[in-house]
Amino acid sequence: MASTIKPGLPTFHHLNDSQSQRILWFLEELGIEYNLVCHTRVEGRAPPELKNVHFMGKAPVLVTSDNVPIAESSAILGYLIDTYDKDGKFAAQDKVRDESLSSFAGSTIGTIEMIELIFDIVDSKSQ
Repeated sequence: MASTIKPGLPTFHHLNDSQSQRILWFLEELGIEYNLVCHTRVEGRAPPELKNVHFMGKAPVLVTSDNVPIAESSAILGYLIDTYDKDGKFAAQDKVRDESLSSFAGSTIGTIEMIELIFDIVDSKSQ
């Protein structure tokens, strides 16, 4: 864990061997100052202290300079772009299309995949 947290900066909670690596990369690409708190897995799982940061107890989590925790990579990336990408380097060229595709992937395709998974599990248990 980081020993010193500078007030007024966002704080990123990183879990080793996780998807939070992409957020670290993006923070560096933005070139902003931030606090970094590194967490280590315990028996392959997120450590219990992450529940003190966000109720889901997982990473990545970005705590904003206003002390608001944001979980999930896409939400964190969206916040970082909206808040810190002043030059528009990472801004969507067609935000409506991008949001539509993101929603489609999460709701429509995700639902279909979940239904298929459930039927596969039921089928395997019945044999």
